[in-house]
Amino acid sequence: MFSASERERMYTDTLNFYIDESERTKTTGLLVFAENSGWPKESILSKLHPSTYTKIEYIALDTEGFIQEMGKSYNELLMMDRAIEQSSFINEAGCFFKLTGRFPILNAFSLVAEAERWGKRHGELQFYGDCKDHKIFDWLGVNINGHVGESRYYAVSTSFWDKHFRGRYTEMNDYEGHIVENLILSVIRKTKHEPGVHCRYRTQARFSGCGGHSLGSGSDFFHSTDNDSAIVRTKLMIRQLIRWMLPDVWL
Repeated sequence: MFSASERERMYTDTLNFYIDESERTKTTGLLVFAENSGWPKESILSKLHPSTYTKIEYIALDTEGFIQEMGKSYNELLMMDRAIEQSSFINEAGCFFKLTGRFPILNAFSLVAEAERWGKRHGELQFYGDCKDHKIFDWLGVNINGHVGESRYYAVSTSFWDKHFRGRYTEMNDYEGHIVENLILSVIRKTKHEPGVHCRYRTQARFSGCGGHSLGSGSDFFHSTDNDSAIVRTKLMIRQLIRWMLPDVWL
């Protein structure tokens, strides 16, 4: 568990990374930051870098209804529901790109741009996400789940959210195996042939720091969560090549 001050530092570091990227690339954007910690809003906003390209909407939610004993998935989906309800940026746009707030995704702007290009090319964008859905780990006898939806980033319309995700926090309980990643995968499997839905990025996301989950013990190639390590960087290069060469193989 992280202390309140540690969480504040992680959030401000992540927000400042995206603000600095928008300045460097001269990319205009609207950034919605939602949290329910009760931490003083001014404490975070005062630490953010000035920006001429990024507008920030800060949504401070009360803690009513959030249940830590249910785990991350329950509370994340409940927070998403409430943030969407309260965000003027999201409701005016009718869609949004969800990013984890705990650490920066180094090529997040490329992921956003890919989803936008696909949506323009196909005339609409309802959901543009990512997943793994294969049996390779089962065949190799590696104790890693090869069937999981990506919850750290995705693009989604508010109408798609309302139809497939709203209110489903009540089904979540991390400690009983009911996790948001499995919900996303089930939605992907159900809707992948619908108009405006695409379930596999051609761009491999690049994360920073250490993952917040365990992949168990064993070979570093399969189990390391240190995103800055040479082994993980090599894995990401391999995954990027697979995405380019075999886009229908969901590794």
